Amino acid sequence: MRILVIPLAIPLFAALLFSSACRRQQPQSGSTKQTADAKHFSILQQSSKELGWRGILSLAPMPAESGKETSFTLKLVAPDGAPIDRAHVRMALIMPLMDMGKEEFGAPAAGNGVYLGKGTISMDGVWIVQANIERDNQKARLEFEIHVNVP
Repeated sequence: MRILVIPLAIPLFAALLFSSACRRQQPQSGSTKQTADAKHFSILQQSSKELGWRGILSLAPMPAESGKETSFTLKLVAPDGAPIDRAHVRMALIMPLMDMGKEEFGAPAAGNGVYLGKGTISMDGVWIVQANIERDNQKARLEFEIHVNVP
């Protein structure tokens, strides 16, 4: 009887581990709110706990593809809805389930609170797009979770 239980338990245990690893985790610095395109996460919003700044992230192409350059557009707004200009924005791509290191890149201002950056997502999986923002001695970090070829 024990011989039958072990082979059946191993695939069940593996499935439970995989589902918990793929379960969506909330970033620590604020809450991520999906605002459009539930299947592909084309637009994400997050608020900074530190300053109340809100970031709205969109990607192109959408859905994002591994191994191809992706354009990241970040719109920053203050709690009163005014665009946040004159900020220094650096972005990083981080794969939380594997130590892939970070791909960091700048996101220069394009005007009216919009910042543009380009980076390459190296493989399929769950990724965090981290935006580190500095303006007038104030700092905020926004983190957005994206899925690349994850059903």
